[in-house]
Amino acid sequence: MTHLDPSPAGRVFAVPLADRGVGGSRRVLTCAASLVMMVALIALLVEATAARAASATFAYTGAEQSFVVPEGITSVQVLAVGGYGGAALPGGAGGRAAQVSGVLGVTPGETLYVEVGGDGGEGELFSLGGFNGGGEGAGGGGGASDVRSSPRAAGLAPDSRLLVAGGGGGGGASGAAGGGDGGDAGEAGAAGANQNNGGGGGAGGGGGAGGEGNCVSGSNGDEGSLSSGGAGGRCLASLEDFPGGGGGGGLYGGGGGGGANTFAGGGGGGGSSLLPPGASAQLAAPEAAPQITITYPVTGPCPAGVRVDARWHYALHGLPAGWRPAASTRCEGGSVLLSGQVPAGGLLLAAGGQVKAGYDLRLLGASAPSAVTVSAAQVVFGVDCVFAGRSSAHTFTVTIPTETYTPAGHWVPSADPNSPLVYQGTASVPNLCGSGQLRLDGTAKFSAVIGF
Repeated sequence: MTHLDPSPAGRVFAVPLADRGVGGSRRVLTCAASLVMMVALIALLVEATAARAASATFAYTGAEQSFVVPEGITSVQVLAVGGYGGAALPGGAGGRAAQVSGVLGVTPGETLYVEVGGDGGEGELFSLGGFNGGGEGAGGGGGASDVRSSPRAAGLAPDSRLLVAGGGGGGGASGAAGGGDGGDAGEAGAAGANQNNGGGGGAGGGGGAGGEGNCVSGSNGDEGSLSSGGAGGRCLASLEDFPGGGGGGGLYGGGGGGGANTFAGGGGGGGSSLLPPGASAQLAAPEAAPQITITYPVTGPCPAGVRVDARWHYALHGLPAGWRPAASTRCEGGSVLLSGQVPAGGLLLAAGGQVKAGYDLRLLGASAPSAVTVSAAQVVFGVDCVFAGRSSAHTFTVTIPTETYTPAGHWVPSADPNSPLVYQGTASVPNLCGSGQLRLDGTAKFSAVIGF
């Protein structure tokens, strides 16, 4: 598993998911009109150390687990999938969990504490929330999956979580009308089908507000809080009780759905996620089980006489770039250095917009191995904030997942710069400048570990 520390200042950004968002709507990348038809390539530096990747995968157990950082390892890559919201039976469907991938800076011998969230319970009346923050409700909220630097028993004051994948909200119960669906990670739950008499949906993470109920007392969903989703509202004083869904756990939990005494409970809100700088997030696939995988490089000698050629590019507005001429050298002495550059200063960006980056490579030489693994790959962009003529320098990072290829003397994954295969990494531009303008300052660094 590879973990990258892209932020020298240690700043953490909660970055919206593309399309649905983790607690926010999608925003569109903008740039100067003269650059609309342009996809830029900028300074590139590739440093590769011969390595093979090792990984540890943690499945759901309902308890805290741990990972001790091996000697010589200073970064790991973490892929975390939160717990799904439970469905109410009968009633609304549970919300989807978040999947977060990012790189963390670590210290050899350090212990990381791993909390794999549980799926929310499913039931006819009231169900338990998933481990690690899921709120109870008609359908229980899914628990969050996170990696932290202190054990669970130490609490969250201060908050030691380094990366969090939020859980989905639980579904609301059906009465005379259909219960509301639970919200996906970071999204609000849906209201019960009868808008006048159904329970309201819980708000998405960020300490989401509870949904409004419609019975005499005690029917509002509970507000989400730090790490935990709110409980769904109930109408315990009424002859009929159709509870709201539980909120999903997360950086902050989603609100519980409102309860109803005749028609339908509202769905719980999904929990929010925590992304380290340069991390990416999306909604987990429907079949994905809650888990956390930690990947790190295991170094070794390079095969003698092997040459590595690599090319790199990035895209704005989804427009593909042509390749820069490949830089190449021989893989000797345990490392490979590839470099090349082209100016790209002045490109204007907006927070929330997307930047795509990727690479292709080939191996040449009689002893070239049949397979190669590229891990710990990232692109670090230098940017300036412009405030009334003054500038302030920052960076943001696009992380690229670990991939294994079989080069066999040709470019992999594709020689075509238009192919989506060669844009392996995507990131949203963080809000580094507030209301100020953000522009690329013409520098970037691409780094990766190439294992044989």
